[in-house]
Amino acid sequence: MSLRLVLILIFVALPVSSAPMIWLAESSPGFEKSIRMDEQLRDLILEGLDGVAFQVEPTNPQRGLKRLQQEPNICVGDKIYNAERQHYSLASALPQAVVPGLRLYLREELAIQIGLNTETSSELSLNQLLQKAPEIQLGTMQGRSYGNELDQILEAPRWQPRIWQRSGTDMGSGLVAMLMTGRVDGIFEYPNVFKLYSQQFTEKPAIAHIRLEETPAFIAGYVLCSRSEAGKQAIDAISKSIAQLSRRREYLDIHLQWFDADMHKELIHYYNQVYGTEFSL
Repeated sequence: MSLRLVLILIFVALPVSSAPMIWLAESSPGFEKSIRMDEQLRDLILEGLDGVAFQVEPTNPQRGLKRLQQEPNICVGDKIYNAERQHYSLASALPQAVVPGLRLYLREELAIQIGLNTETSSELSLNQLLQKAPEIQLGTMQGRSYGNELDQILEAPRWQPRIWQRSGTDMGSGLVAMLMTGRVDGIFEYPNVFKLYSQQFTEKPAIAHIRLEETPAFIAGYVLCSRSEAGKQAIDAISKSIAQLSRRREYLDIHLQWFDADMHKELIHYYNQVYGTEFSL
């Protein structure tokens, strides 16, 4: 059963008087129409918890991180655990999800025109790409971090006329739509997210994807909970649940179903490294 729009309480061996933890689930327009990989993994994690009550509540990503800083009983899923977030949150011992890193998605005709090679693209920096393609217009999400290296380039004054910033809380679906309808030439997104939001288009333009020098091959998204006594109890239970679930093929298969087959071998290799497993295709 999916834990989604409605507030759902899960009580496992807890006194009735105990206040539940709140897992803030990222929501967006169309949230009720599709379920994402992180939600599937979250549901498995919560089903396997021991001794902690959880309530799932939808929110937008920016609001979720603010509440994580301000309240003692908040958890959020599938987040990068950077130095800033260490000050106000605790992270699961193992990541909730392991996914390919950001890719630059752009119109295939443009990629061909400027001579991009998807096999060797990781040797190309964003600065080099912008110099190589002086007319390219990139779309970004206002307030979103794309990683320190990309952020520095995207925020550089010299490139501002080439960057179109979209505001809102649609978690990237709007940017994907802008690329698919030709309003921008390229966007940065995770492969599973791009696949989810591009599926709604019946007529799809040819889109190429490349990995730049500034983007890692794969990243890990952790569960973060409030830096409090309640948060510590919750994150310990979550860590235990992930440690058990990640050794089951079901957990890996949820990852794989969100990616094209040509990524599966590499994803399994990285999954095995992170979780200490020995899965194969």
